[in-house]
Amino acid sequence: MYKCALCDSTLLAKSAYKVEDMYYESISQPKSRLRDNAMTNSKIDALLEKKKAIDAQIKAARARDRSQKRKNDTRRKIIAGALALEHAELHPDSEFTRTILSLIQRHVIPDKDRALFDLDPLEPVDSGAKSEWDAVQIEPREAR
Repeated sequence: MYKCALCDSTLLAKSAYKVEDMYYESISQPKSRLRDNAMTNSKIDALLEKKKAIDAQIKAARARDRSQKRKNDTRRKIIAGALALEHAELHPDSEFTRTILSLIQRHVIPDKDRALFDLDPLEPVDSGAKSEWDAVQIEPREAR
């Protein structure tokens, strides 16, 4: 069978374009992959920066929460102590007053703290004690 040279050249040209397209695709893919990797790396870097910022915000929020809890606890203790002392002043003969004064007398040990309640400093029991805490002997709690 006879073939036309023009037909063969057209087919040849089409196949050459296909080969050329495949070549350019194979060359361009690594470049686009490199571009994709660079974009991915920059995205990852941006996300890591956001994560650091969020972690810092979380850390700051937790610190504020701990600080507020300490402040609330201190305030609660101050209010409760003030109420207890006021009650003791208003009702000096009550069982509560005797109990609170006994607890203060037994458990407030440092001299500077005892001075706040007009209590005399404790006498050291053991002269070989290393600190005033070691020198004080606390009475055992009474059985209830």
